[in-house]
Amino acid sequence: MKKKTGWGLLLAILFLNSGSLGYAATEKSSENGIAEYGPILAYQQVEAESCETNGKIIADERAYFTPGSEASGKSYVRLDQAGQTLSFKTEVDSDSLIIRGSVPDSSTGGGEEHPLILKIGENTQTIQLSSKLSWVYGDFPWTNDPADGRPHNYFDDHILTFSEIIPAGTEITLEVPAVKDTAAFYLIDLLDTELQPAIVPQPEDSLSITDFGAVANDGKDDSVALNEAIAEAATSQQTVYLPAGTYEIYNPALVKGILLTKDNLEIAGAGMWHTRLETKTAGFYIRGENITVRDLALFGQTDVRRDNEPPGIAVESDTGQSRNISLENLWIEHTKVGVWANRIDHLKLTNSRVRNVMADGINLCRGTSNSEVSYSDFRNTGDDGIAMWSSSLVDQNNKIFHNTVRYPWLANNIAIYGGEDHEVYGNDLRDTVGMGGGINISTRFKPQPFAGSHQIYENQLLRCGSLENDTKAEYGAIWVNTEPGFDNAAQIQIKNNKILDSPYQGIYLFNSGKLTNMTFSGNQIKGGTTYGIEVDPSAQGKVTLTNNEIQEFSEGKFKNESQLILTEVFATKTKGKNSSSKITGIVLGIGTVGLLIAGGLWIWYRKSRHRK
Repeated sequence: MKKKTGWGLLLAILFLNSGSLGYAATEKSSENGIAEYGPILAYQQVEAESCETNGKIIADERAYFTPGSEASGKSYVRLDQAGQTLSFKTEVDSDSLIIRGSVPDSSTGGGEEHPLILKIGENTQTIQLSSKLSWVYGDFPWTNDPADGRPHNYFDDHILTFSEIIPAGTEITLEVPAVKDTAAFYLIDLLDTELQPAIVPQPEDSLSITDFGAVANDGKDDSVALNEAIAEAATSQQTVYLPAGTYEIYNPALVKGILLTKDNLEIAGAGMWHTRLETKTAGFYIRGENITVRDLALFGQTDVRRDNEPPGIAVESDTGQSRNISLENLWIEHTKVGVWANRIDHLKLTNSRVRNVMADGINLCRGTSNSEVSYSDFRNTGDDGIAMWSSSLVDQNNKIFHNTVRYPWLANNIAIYGGEDHEVYGNDLRDTVGMGGGINISTRFKPQPFAGSHQIYENQLLRCGSLENDTKAEYGAIWVNTEPGFDNAAQIQIKNNKILDSPYQGIYLFNSGKLTNMTFSGNQIKGGTTYGIEVDPSAQGKVTLTNNEIQEFSEGKFKNESQLILTEVFATKTKGKNSSSKITGIVLGIGTVGLLIAGGLWIWYRKSRHRK
C-alpha cells in the first residue's frame, strides 16, 4: 500500500502541475480607473443596429468596397424611405451628439448635403448630413471622381452641440423627412453622446491671442494674431492661450501650418470641445524643443489623399533630434495625417482623438524614440492607425498603450516597421477594413532592422485582419510580415492577447524573410474563417508557441506547409492532430522535471525508511 501511495501522490502532483500548463482565459478588472483595453472613453456609444428602427439592419457585411466593411461591428442601419426612423435612449447626461453616417456623393464628386429630422425628447429640428469630406474612388492614393469606380471611405462624423443638457433617459430619434432633397439613403453606423467638459480657463500670466487682434467665430484669418502671440511668448516665456471659439487659419504662406521654431513654448486652448482651429492649414509645424500643445481641436478640410498636404501636427528635426514634445487633449480631424514625427526624442501624445484622416493617425518615424502614444482614440484612418517606422534611422524604446484604434480603411490598426525595444499593450483594436492586420510586425518599406526586445501583450483584437484586395492575400489579426532580404532576429514576445472573430487567420506568419526569436504565449485566439495560426509556404526560421488557446476556426487550428518550425514548449489546449500542421517537439518545463525528480526522491526516501 505504501508503494502505491507514493506513486499515486507523484501522479497526482504531475496531474495538478500539467493542469497549470494549460491556458485559461481570465478577465482583468479595471484598476485605478484604467480600462482593461483602451482608454475609458468620455462618451456613450450606441451602435445603430442595436437601436429601435423600421429601417433595414445590414449585419455582418465584410466584403471590401461595401459600407459594412468600414462600419463599427461590420453592421449599420439603412434608412431610405420617408418616415423611416432610428431611435435610442441616452444613458448619461449629455449636450453633444455625433452621428457617424453616410449620405450619397454628388454625381461629379465633391459631396452633397441632405436633411434629417432630429428629435430630442419633445424638441424637433432639422440637421444636415454631408458627404463633402467622405467618399474617395479608384486606386491608391484615390481621387474624388466617381467615374474611377471602387468607392470607399463612406462614413463621416457629423458633430452637433446643444445649449442645454439632455438628461439621461431621453429618447433621441433620427427620421427621414418627406422633402424633395432627401437623400437616396442614409446609412447610420453609430451615435456618440457626451457631456462636454468645462472650459479650461486662461492660465495666469499668459498671452491671449485676442489681445493680438484675433476674433473668434468671425470667419476671418487669425493666423497673423496667432503668430504675433507666439513670437511674443517665445521672448517672454509665457503660455499662448486661445479662448473658446473657432479661429480660421488660411494664410497661404503657412503651407505647413503654424510654425513653432523656438524652444520652451506652450500653446493652450479652452478644451478640445471649445477651441478649434480650422481650414486646410489649421495645424502646427514644430521644429523646437520643450513644446506643449494642449486642449484644442484642429479641423482640416482634406477630402482626398494628397501627399503634399501637411499633417495636423508635424514634428521634426533635420539637423538633430528635437526633444520633449507634449501633445495633450487634442482633437484632430480631416487632415492628411494626424501627427507625423521625425527624429524626436520624448514625444508624447495622450488623451487625444484622431479621426477621419486620409493617412496615418500617428507615425513615429526616422529615429523617433523614447516616446509614447497613450489613452487616445483613433478611428477611420486612411492608413495605419498608429505606426512606428524606422525609416533610415532606428526608432527605440517607444510605448503604445491603452488606445482604441477602429476601422482603419487602409492598412493596419497598429504597425511596427523595424526598430528596437518597443512595447504595445492594453490597446482595443477593432474592424480592420483592407490591406492590413490588427497588429502588423513588418520589415516592409525597408526599415532599419528589428533589434533588442519587443513586447506585444494584453491587447484586444476584435474582427481584425483583412483582405489584400488586388492580390487576394488574406492577412491575420496579428500579421507578421518578414520581407525577403529583411530578416527579423529580435526577441519578440506576443503574449496574453485576446484575438476574437478574425475575418481570416488569428495569426499569420507571412513572407520569405527569416524569423528567429519570436514567441507566442498565453494568447486567446477564438473564431475565424480560416486557421488559428497559418504560415506562408515560403516562410523560414523558428517560432515558439506556449500555452495558446485556439478555438472555432473553420479550417483548423494550424496550417504550416513551410520550412518554418513551429515549436510548442508546453502542453496546450490547442494540441491535436491536424494534417496540415508541422508541430515539432513538446518539451516539458523545468518545473515539471523538478517535480519528477522530487517525487522520485520522496519515493526512495519512503522505501528506505520501510527497509529500516
